[in-house]
Amino acid sequence: MKNKMQFMLPKIIGITILAGILTIVAATIFKLLLAGTLLFGAVLLLKKFAGKRRDQLSYNEGNQNSFEGNKSSFNNFKPNFQVAKNEAAIYPVY
Repeated sequence: MKNKMQFMLPKIIGITILAGILTIVAATIFKLLLAGTLLFGAVLLLKKFAGKRRDQLSYNEGNQNSFEGNKSSFNNFKPNFQVAKNEAAIYPVY
């Protein structure tokens, strides 16, 4: 019995050490992927807020400059087309 245990113990120790090393490697890869995902999400969030702020600033600047000049064109709108009264109808859709 002692002879069998002598040959089995080094194998068990080797398998345990190998399992520990694989666990450390897998945990490190997982942590790197998680950190990369969180960093990528934070960068996207910052870009989104910066883009909204930039768009809002450019919209407000353009709104102050161009709205006054175009205000009269809204009141004087005349369509280029006219629909004949006898052609207007409601068509049922089956």
